[in-house]
Amino acid sequence: MPKRILIVSTMFFPQPIVGALRMTEWCRLLPQFGWTPTVLCRCYGYVATPEQLADKVHPDVEVRYLNPPRDDLQSSDVREEASLPWYKRLAKSTSISPWLVPDPTIMFWRSAVRKVKDVVDEIKPDVILTTSPRHSTHQVGLSLSREM
Repeated sequence: MPKRILIVSTMFFPQPIVGALRMTEWCRLLPQFGWTPTVLCRCYGYVATPEQLADKVHPDVEVRYLNPPRDDLQSSDVREEASLPWYKRLAKSTSISPWLVPDPTIMFWRSAVRKVKDVVDEIKPDVILTTSPRHSTHQVGLSLSREM
């Protein structure tokens, strides 16, 4: 029976950023070693269909978004706002200056712990992996390790 791994990552395929590429490449290899990966990540406007995941990554990889993609996004489409750097999106969406907070995504990751816990209860992974960049992603792992 394959072992289940839950990967909590800031980004994943098809986002063309090194953090996404690193996890995508890893998920391509995990199934040949007996692992079934489920990836939980944020949606920044880059969305892959299940067919694209099966073709470009691996058929056994499942991706779930912690913040659902907007309805107006099509597969792999990038809207102008989604392509803005994170600090400009934050400045547009809040009155908090991103330069006053060491990692402004900590607010998102703290709010996502319950959703991640629900997925953990559902798939019962053998291993949970949190990844960087954005070190606040590891807040989820710390919260889960205390709770479980």
